[in-house]
Amino acid sequence: MVIGMFISCEMVGGGTETVIRDGHLLALDDPEIRKLASRFGDPALLLSESWIPAVPGLNMGGDYWEHYARDPEDWVMTELNICENYHPLFMSMVGADPKYCNNPLWKVPNSHDSCSCGGHHE
Repeated sequence: MVIGMFISCEMVGGGTETVIRDGHLLALDDPEIRKLASRFGDPALLLSESWIPAVPGLNMGGDYWEHYARDPEDWVMTELNICENYHPLFMSMVGADPKYCNNPLWKVPNSHDSCSCGGHHE
């Protein structure tokens, strides 16, 4: 598991800028980005990192190269399948906060409390 990781990039004209710190995209904290998002709803909810994919060797057990990088599409589709068909287990597996699935914006119409990823919440 990687802790304290950051990603920086070189800027046009020189210098560097940190883009991601500890897995968090820093642009989501930018006041101008938050102001723009507020036109569409609550920026705290809209810009929250509600889904953090489980990536072996980065934020969960396993080997990055063997279990993920060899076939990322297979891993992502497997994760999606678990989310859609075993949603409560998936939420627990990735340590997700169910508050994100209870947002009315993500409900599936006429599905009696199903969130957009197909899971049902108790």
